[in-house]
Amino acid sequence: ALNNSRETLRQLTGTYYTNLAPLKTRIPLVKPDPSNINAWVEHAIHQNMLLMAAHFAMQAARANVAVQFAGHLPTLSAIGTISHSLSDPTPVAPFPADTVAKSLDLQVAVPLFSGGMVHAQTKQAHYLYRAAVDTFEQQYRATVASTRQNYNNIVAGLSKIRADKQSIISHRASLKSTEAAYRVGTNTIIDVLETQKDLYQAQQLFASDQYTYINDTLALKQDAGTLCESDLFTINSWLRHSTKAHGPLKRKPKHQTHRKPRSHPHPHKQAKRVAKASHHKTVAKTTKHHVKHSRAHTKVNRHHTASNKAPLLAHK
Repeated sequence: ALNNSRETLRQLTGTYYTNLAPLKTRIPLVKPDPSNINAWVEHAIHQNMLLMAAHFAMQAARANVAVQFAGHLPTLSAIGTISHSLSDPTPVAPFPADTVAKSLDLQVAVPLFSGGMVHAQTKQAHYLYRAAVDTFEQQYRATVASTRQNYNNIVAGLSKIRADKQSIISHRASLKSTEAAYRVGTNTIIDVLETQKDLYQAQQLFASDQYTYINDTLALKQDAGTLCESDLFTINSWLRHSTKAHGPLKRKPKHQTHRKPRSHPHPHKQAKRVAKASHHKTVAKTTKHHVKHSRAHTKVNRHHTASNKAPLLAHK
């Protein structure tokens, strides 16, 4: 899925990105401005690009109806000609002849019968106009609905992100208490892994809600027709570092040494280490307990031996 998403990004940008910058830990959570949903709908009605395109298509279809209906009307044509001729002198006419002829004709064409072609074309244009009107109405309703939905999604997304933050804090505290309970033996390793899984799911939901909030913000401005480059630059500033495009690989110099980044242990391996350490502590505690119990038992035996000897000495 990740590779397919990278290919989709390459299709849009024409560049393959090997490293994608993640979001910062804290991004500004801002409500739409203006905070009135009806104001956003008004902006969308007057500035939405898709809606404007549908409106122009409807106007063109209406004009086409008038053009096709004009096939029934008579046409008046004006035809003007002018000719200029110059003849060389001859024995009969020793002087050259220069002749200029001008004419203007008016033609009136009245279409009496064309086999129903004009009527059929006019009817087709009328139906196309009705289809354009319906398309405009559909686009109008879709624009209004999308604008309202994106606005409501942004407002709800802000509450979701705040709730996700509290959920992560709660799951971290739960994980610490579960690990502490596992060390003393009241919980099992399965409880620790289940708590870790809940924490990872909460973090994944937090990241997903953040990206959804950003997409809804862009979609709202796109519906309203106010999306511009400054909005993209603002969102780009929320990233941790700039992305690097895929280019030719360069060999690293031999004299440079690079430390390997510390890798976090796998949850299962970490749980095994915790279990092993807890087992050693338990064995040590048990050994101490047995040593103390053995010493106490020795003292009791000595006490019984001394008390048994005392009556014998008194008897003698």
